[in-house]
Amino acid sequence: MPRKSYHHPYITTAFIGAVTVSVFFIFMGILFYKCSSSEPKIECIQPRVSAPARVSSGACIDVYGSVLGDITPGSRVNLYQVSSTEFSVVMEEIRTQKPIEWSTVDERKRFGFMCLSQGNYAFVIPVSSYNGSVGAPLPDEVECGSLFADIAFHGGDWQYAVGAFSVNESCRQA
Repeated sequence: MPRKSYHHPYITTAFIGAVTVSVFFIFMGILFYKCSSSEPKIECIQPRVSAPARVSSGACIDVYGSVLGDITPGSRVNLYQVSSTEFSVVMEEIRTQKPIEWSTVDERKRFGFMCLSQGNYAFVIPVSSYNGSVGAPLPDEVECGSLFADIAFHGGDWQYAVGAFSVNESCRQA
C-alpha cells in the first residue's frame, strides 16, 4: 500500500527562501553596523592579532597601560612601531603607517599588549572615542628581565590621543 505524504501548509519552498533571505539581510546589517564606526574601514577586515612581522625571536616584555580622560569602555587602542619618539615623527608615522596590533580599553580604562621587543612604540586612540575630556594612553613603566618600558611623551592633536614610549635594555646587571 503506497504511503501518503502530507505537506505542512506553512512550510513551503517560498517560506524557506524568505527565511534564508531574512537571515542574510540580518547578517549583512550586523556586519555593516560593526564596520561603520568612526575608525577606517580597513580595520574591520584585520584580525585582532599581531601581524606576522611582529613575531619576535628575542627578549620581549608585556606592556600594560591606562587611559586618561573620559574614554568609552571598549574603545580601540592602536599600537604603532615608530622610528623615533620625537613628537613630529610619531604624529607623521601614525598617519602614514598601519598599526601593528590593537587592544580594547576595559571598564577600568586599562589595556595591554603582549611580548613587545626592543624599539619605539606609540599607543594611539582616536579623539572620537572619548565622551568629553580627552587624555592620552600611557604605558605603565615596568621592568621585566633585561627590558623596561620608558615613557617618551603623551599628548596628541585634534584627531588622536597619543602616548609614545620605548622598550629598552636595562642598565642594571643581575
